[in-house]
Amino acid sequence: MSQDKPTPVPAGLMNALFVVLGALVVGFLALSAADLYTWANSPTGLGQPAHLAWILPFAFDFGALVCIIMTLICATRGDRPGAWSVGVWLLAGFSAYSQMRHGFAERDAGRAQDLWWAMPTVALVGPFLLHLAVRYFRRFRRVDAGEQMAASPGFGVRWLPGIAFRETWAAWRVARQEGIGDAAECVTFVRDRDALRHLSHVDAVRYALAELATRDAHEARKWLQRRGITVTQQVMDEVDAQVSALSQPRRSAARRTDAAGVAAAPASLEVPDAPPVRQKVPVPAEPVAPPATDDRDALTEAVRLVRQDGLTNREAVRRVGLPEQAGEAAVRRALKRINGHEFAAVN
Repeated sequence: MSQDKPTPVPAGLMNALFVVLGALVVGFLALSAADLYTWANSPTGLGQPAHLAWILPFAFDFGALVCIIMTLICATRGDRPGAWSVGVWLLAGFSAYSQMRHGFAERDAGRAQDLWWAMPTVALVGPFLLHLAVRYFRRFRRVDAGEQMAASPGFGVRWLPGIAFRETWAAWRVARQEGIGDAAECVTFVRDRDALRHLSHVDAVRYALAELATRDAHEARKWLQRRGITVTQQVMDEVDAQVSALSQPRRSAARRTDAAGVAAAPASLEVPDAPPVRQKVPVPAEPVAPPATDDRDALTEAVRLVRQDGLTNREAVRRVGLPEQAGEAAVRRALKRINGHEFAAVN
């Protein structure tokens, strides 16, 4: 699984965003407070005297300000605002309703014709912007902390019906479920999963070992489980026995090889029922130019990523910048040589 972790948002930019958002909210509260005062003092509103009419905007706007500040504090701590967010919307809704009623009265009196829709909009825009900013801020923090997957690969024209809509839909679901940020890897994941459904468990394990270019049974089982295939230990033992049986003649021949590189087994080590071994005369290979130093270093790094970090051959090749097909083939050959040396050293 590979997830392209997005670039963290700079702290200075987030602080500037909160400053601008705070100034915007304060401006909206001031406009709303002025209209609430007029509504509270109006005969068509609450009809309160001037020295008491200011209490209503003071109570509502400062109550909304407390809820807004607590919402921002919860967002910076990574918590959900919960009831504080509900309080913001309740106070904003009451303010919008009262200002709309005042706007209707002003319009009927022939004075402010647009007051009935402008001031309620102002009362609701502030909480709306606050809700969006807090939501994305919490998402950015969770993604940066590794608590939330953020893989969102683009599949382009594959979404068009008639091209590969079903496969693209399945690949998009895999990207969301597994956190894979590369569209090609998602499509490969879906195709591997579809192919494994038509294989027996033994063949599925062989398929996984070949794809991973390793003999690690645990890695193969995890690779299969991610694709919906669960194999038992009996199947793993059966595959391991088959692999050991296939590698046994090679190890025996390697032990009986003389200094010239030609198999010459002594009679004491011969198995009576074993078929005769055809002796192959080594043919000198054509000289091949050694790879460039940069390519050798990149190949070494790719092998290390596969063996130590658990990446697939394709992911490791892409990480170091080698050509995809040629690089995967080179990594696969290098891993086979390394595994063969380690197995021979153990035995």
